[in-house]
Amino acid sequence: MAEERDRFIHRLEDAANSISVVPRRELQILLRRAALQLRNVDNIKLYPDLEQAVAALGAALDKSKNETIRIVLRDWLTANGYMPSHDLDEDTKPDGTA
Repeated sequence: MAEERDRFIHRLEDAANSISVVPRRELQILLRRAALQLRNVDNIKLYPDLEQAVAALGAALDKSKNETIRIVLRDWLTANGYMPSHDLDEDTKPDGTA
């Protein structure tokens, strides 16, 4: 898949570099394909049961599907030691910086 994407990127760059000689029809096809890929860049395909669970959690949190997935993934990675935890204990006073 990455190879196909790289070929497409190369075709777009070639077209941009020689725009005066690229046939209009080919340019239209390239631009429509680029628009389609950009439109679907955040679309994550999930199994139906996961889709329902993410939708329910997203509604409860008032978050989009993608933001809900980011939250769940970050929480899971942190809880399982794949990302550092930035916990403050109750005795620690905040220093006022972020």
